Amino acid sequence: MVTGSNARVVILFPGALGDLILAMGALAAVRARHAGAHLTLAVRDPLRPLVATTGIGDTVASLDDADAVGLFGGSRLPAWFGERPIVYAWIGTRDPDVASRLRSLAHRAELFSVIRDDGSEHAAVSYLRQVGANGAVPAWRWPVALPSGRAADVRNAIDRPLLALHAGAGARRKCWAADGFAGLAKRWCERGGAVVEIAGPAETETPPIPRTAWRAVDWPLPDVAALLARADAYVGNDSGVSHLAGAVGASGIALFGPTSARRWSPRGGTIEPLQARGPFTDGIATRGLSVARAWSALERGGCLDKLQGRK
Repeated sequence: MVTGSNARVVILFPGALGDLILAMGALAAVRARHAGAHLTLAVRDPLRPLVATTGIGDTVASLDDADAVGLFGGSRLPAWFGERPIVYAWIGTRDPDVASRLRSLAHRAELFSVIRDDGSEHAAVSYLRQVGANGAVPAWRWPVALPSGRAADVRNAIDRPLLALHAGAGARRKCWAADGFAGLAKRWCERGGAVVEIAGPAETETPPIPRTAWRAVDWPLPDVAALLARADAYVGNDSGVSHLAGAVGASGIALFGPTSARRWSPRGGTIEPLQARGPFTDGIATRGLSVARAWSALERGGCLDKLQGRK
């Protein structure tokens, strides 16, 4: 175990938002293992502001910066890399040249793969096993208060129970039908609630979900996290936003079609995974996962308790 204040540890994690949230328990375990060392956590640039709120890295760097190219070749290394740090990298396992270079630059390098396969255990547990941590470690939760900012504006403007919906995902086949989200929004609003839609860069040109009171379009991820933490219920597909909802303690449901809920469901919070029936050639149809089933899951999770006419 490295504990000295002069020791340097570098974590290189190139995964997307969902990958990062699933791996966060493992990254926290690395942080605890090297208490007192200066730890740099390098991630994809859009994730940097969010990662900065976790407290895991003393420095949060970008793998997309021009300087980061030096990790893969040339003589100029990024300034944040330091001199012969201990490296935990989720790159290099499929490229012997990259693996050899990282090992030559590090005091010690441990290389892993971002999890993509449909294994038998939860992906978050697999990440913990990769770094030698106990797979029974509780689900990672956000350890610090998130900035309020835009989320506070939404809550100040809407004084009704708030349902946050995210209709996007990394692939069309993972998305629930638009009429499913519209049906849930209708039921929620008819019972006195309000709907906020979270739309990422890929959904900026898509029509809003009907009855949406507020559309959070391409917000910075810390603001999205803060909004999810303040919502009374959440519904989304198998996506990074759904994993973020679980990590900030939201309650609600995550909808699964071609991917396995056992492997990829959000941890933390009380996000119940619902596995749909196929086929999934054009996403998740409401005949495979009905509005009534999704509504029952929200009720089962206590998400309807704040709506009009309920305690």
